[in-house]
Amino acid sequence: MAFRRITIDPEKMGGVPCIRALRMPVATVVAMVAEGMTEDEILAA
Repeated sequence: MAFRRITIDPEKMGGVPCIRALRMPVATVVAMVAEGMTEDEILAA
């Protein structure tokens, strides 16, 4: 399955899956959602 908004580049962030152009790890966003943060709170982070 391919995701256009998630990038994996061994030269950036050690190959950790990140949100495209933000260098924010996908795991960070998942953790924010799990903690109950709203969409607006996540976007402001």
